[in-house]
Amino acid sequence: MLSRRDTADALAIWRELLLHWAPRDEFDLHQTYSHRLAAVAAARLQKWSEAADWLRTARSLGDEANQATYCAGLLVDEGYAHWKAGDNPRAFACLVQGLNGIDRLPVDDVDEKAGLLRKRAAATITWIAATATGTPPNGFPEPPPGWCSSPDTVKEAEASSIPSDAVWARIVEFEFIAALGDEQFRAHEAHLKSSRFGLIRFSFDRLRLQRHLRSLALDDFVDAVGDCARSFALSQRVVR
Repeated sequence: MLSRRDTADALAIWRELLLHWAPRDEFDLHQTYSHRLAAVAAARLQKWSEAADWLRTARSLGDEANQATYCAGLLVDEGYAHWKAGDNPRAFACLVQGLNGIDRLPVDDVDEKAGLLRKRAAATITWIAATATGTPPNGFPEPPPGWCSSPDTVKEAEASSIPSDAVWARIVEFEFIAALGDEQFRAHEAHLKSSRFGLIRFSFDRLRLQRHLRSLALDDFVDAVGDCARSFALSQRVVR
């Protein structure tokens, strides 16, 4: 890993080089990868807003049609950088867009890189949501900058990808904790209420109750309590 001095020098070089870089042709993808490296250098120096800017530019220089996995990873990385910089609204927007992109990728068995991205994005979004609630995940290291868009295909410990339902549940949890409205909650409410995963259904129903209590909305409070009790019972059967 680069030392702080080396990282600062590298970032200074990237700033100068990328300012004057003219692509050779429309197929020159070195620019997007170089902007990503500049973002990693900025993040290591705790310049998270600058890192987010580099990542956004890297995505604009990428080929979203032929680099869908890479571009979706850049969105999650940019969201993480905005969150580290304290900009929850921009972080949330990037995470939602990135997760939507990931859901459109081929299944893990067909595309190994898409499967690796799903694992990294799930870990990153889980870290953000859990930390926002005041309980960072135990036993898991903080995601490194640029992790989701990294071309490094070294496999993480063998494990199945976290279901998309679970990651969306974390997204709507972050939306609630950061007081960012309820657009994604409403968009995914019907699906998450009937998720085939008992623990996810219970987690979402519990969040529904929290929203009712925060807003003092009692229109379907009794129904929400009933749903929460049923999903809790279902989750307990699954655990046993």
